[in-house]
Amino acid sequence: MIATGYNLPFRFTHSDGPLSGQPVAIRIRTGAQDTDGRVVGAMRLFARLAMTGALGGDHASPQPSFRIAMQPTSSDQDLRFQVENCRIAAEAWVVLCHLLLKVHQSVPIMAVDVLVQGDTAPVPLMASAELKSTYPGVALMLPFVLDDLEPEGGGYSFFITLKSPLAPDNEATLNAALEVWLQAVLNGGYALAPLDPAACYVEPYGEGVDAYETTIEWAVFKLRADPAGAINGLVNQLARFHFRCQSIHALEIG
Repeated sequence: MIATGYNLPFRFTHSDGPLSGQPVAIRIRTGAQDTDGRVVGAMRLFARLAMTGALGGDHASPQPSFRIAMQPTSSDQDLRFQVENCRIAAEAWVVLCHLLLKVHQSVPIMAVDVLVQGDTAPVPLMASAELKSTYPGVALMLPFVLDDLEPEGGGYSFFITLKSPLAPDNEATLNAALEVWLQAVLNGGYALAPLDPAACYVEPYGEGVDAYETTIEWAVFKLRADPAGAINGLVNQLARFHFRCQSIHALEIG
């Protein structure tokens, strides 16, 4: 079961079960025209976050796929998207729901339907203030050693040990992925109920990572979001970085 800890002001239905490469259709109906492109912007941010690996989850592929295209419709209040080869955790739809919950403050969202091809029985997203939001977990088989000291107070320092010095192009790739994670947090993707998704916040120390020899350091503070959900997403990003860019030996979170 996936769930949100918010009482939603719109309907959200989704196909139940794992996503292992099937095509997925996403339909978002609004109560007014999205003149500023906020819904499309949220979808683009969600797609970028998926491609960084953040939404892989504990049972999903460590090398996710999420190729999205907008589909033509007869109404500017009926937005449709097609995703090919969707390989993300089912819990990722909670992140999408919360991104759209923030958008709802500017553009009224009426309904969201996420349907795997061939599914004729989608289920409503469980939504209640009595529930805890379910975000994608950490990949079950991380390719590096993880030492999470579970810091408190909203500040997190990440110490990454590589097997070789960080290459410049890989540094740029890593910084880009972390920027997407920051934007997802700031836009309510990892909102912590009952906190208003628009009030979510995080601030990085400096611009980009600091790298020397085989060590990378990066830190954030003032995190106002679901700490486990957000940090799990970042750890999954690093797993994706390991597979696609450069091998990581160990990660310490302090």
